[in-house]
Parts: sequence; structure tokens; C-alpha cells
Amino acid sequence: MNTLGKVCAGLTIVAMCGWVYLGGRLGKTANDWSVKLRDAKAATQKAVAEHEKSELELSTAQSELARLKLGWGFEWTLPADGSKGSIQLVGSNLAVSGIGTESGLQARQVTSEGKEETLAPTVHVFQLTAEGGSRYLGEFLADLDQLAPNSSVLRPTWAVTAQEIGTWNLTSGVRLRSLIPGAGRIQVEGLNQSLQRLREHYAVTDNNVNNQMALLKAAENQLAGRKAELLGNPEAADLKDRPEFKVGLVQALQDIEEARNQLQVDVDDLRRMVLEATEARNRLVADLNELASRLPKDDSRLTKKVSVTKKSP
Repeated sequence: MNTLGKVCAGLTIVAMCGWVYLGGRLGKTANDWSVKLRDAKAATQKAVAEHEKSELELSTAQSELARLKLGWGFEWTLPADGSKGSIQLVGSNLAVSGIGTESGLQARQVTSEGKEETLAPTVHVFQLTAEGGSRYLGEFLADLDQLAPNSSVLRPTWAVTAQEIGTWNLTSGVRLRSLIPGAGRIQVEGLNQSLQRLREHYAVTDNNVNNQMALLKAAENQLAGRKAELLGNPEAADLKDRPEFKVGLVQALQDIEEARNQLQVDVDDLRRMVLEATEARNRLVADLNELASRLPKDDSRLTKKVSVTKKSP
């Protein structure tokens, strides 16, 4: 074999080795792509199944939402940024801008007993919360005199209190609805009636407490007066004939009793002195009579026996 043949044979061997190496690499690459293609097909099938499931869940949720929205009527939302209008609290009323007759807030014409009447539209107000939910504030009626194309004034249909108004926060936005389901409305109405009864009971109880406090105050004043009568009042007038006004009945009675006791002691001392004087006089009379009896019988002058009539003291 000549030199050219040897070179060609060597090149052929080198080429065959290269083809073997490249074939192995191509086989490995093809295998890797086959695995990736298989995984991609499986992931695609799983994604398609999940997509179909999500579409089914979305359709079910939309149907449920539509079912839940039945009976809620028109809906108006006023976000917190004021892009669709605003709402302000004026006393217990709500001044709304951006919602009026052009937005569907229309009065109703009804016929009652042959007469046509205009009924104000009803609005149920929900306060939006930062968590994305809402809080029911209550049922309002639009003021017909202030119902304009793009503004309205809503008045509450129940006796709202200052404490309740203090819990309203309209800065986070509101949602207004023309209707709410009957069951919820009945429940809210029952709660409003319970609140009204509690307010009336509270008012009656508060009135009774005030009356009792007034009676207690009057009783305390009377008690203070009676104590002043019994124990005295330093600020009272000092009357000579009525010392009890200043020193009190108890002290006045004690003073009178002491004066009486002292008078009784003085009377007893006087009685003893009178008794002693009477006894001394009787002894003196007895001595005189005894002396008179000792005089001589033949005395020329007539001797008369002194007789003294004893008087009891």
C-alpha cells in the first residue's frame, strides 16, 4: 500500500471515530430532547386539565355570584379615591355626589286608593373595609326634594343614635344597593326593633334612676335637716327662747334635764332647811312650855301657858 492509501485509511479511521463520537452525542441529545418533550407533553396535558377545571370553577363561581346577586337590585360603588363620586356625613344624613337620577336612583310612581303617590327610592348603604369586605350601615331613603341627576341626600329610616354614627367610617368607600334579600331585610328590621326596644328600656331605666337619685337627694336633705334639728346647726340664729335651733334638740333636752335636776336638788335642799327650821322651832316652843310650867303657882300675876300650834312644813 502506497503512502496515499495509508493516509486515506487513517483519515477514514479518524472520520469513523468522529462519527461514532458525534453519533453518541447526537443520541444522548435526542434522548434528552425526547425526555423533555415527554415531560412537556405531560405538563401541557396537566395544565390543560387544570385550565379546564379552573374554567369550570370560574363558571360555577360566576353562576353562584349571579345567584347571590339576585334580589340585590342596582349597585353603585363609590371608591375611597373619589373617582366615581363622594359621600359626606351631614348630621345623620348622607350627602352623595355622583349618584342621582341619571345613575338609576329614580322615584317610583304608585297608585293607592285611586291616588298617585311618589315613593322615594330606597338605598341600602354598605361601608367598605380595608380587607375588601363590607359592613352594612342600614336602610336609607333618598330625599325627593334634593334628588338631582348626579347628587342625592339619603336619610336613615330608623332612629339612629350618635353612638352608632360614631362607628361609621365613609373614608374607605361605600357600596349602595337598591335592594337586599327579604330574609336579610327581615333580620335587620328585627335587630332594629330590638335596638329600639332597648333604647326605650334604657330611657325608662335612666328616667327611673334620675327620679330615684332626685328622691335620694331630697331624702338626704331631709336627713340633714333632721340631724341639724337633733344635733344642732352652728350657723343657725342664736335665739334665747329657742336654743334648740343652734345646739339641737338632744343638747337642749340634756340642758333642760340638767337644769331640772339641779332645780330638784335645790328644792330638796330648801325642804331639808325648812324641816330643820321647823324642828328647831318646835324644840324651842317645847322648851318655853317646859319653862312656863316651872313657874310658881301662887304668883300674883296670871300666868298663861303658852301654847303653840304646830304647823307642818
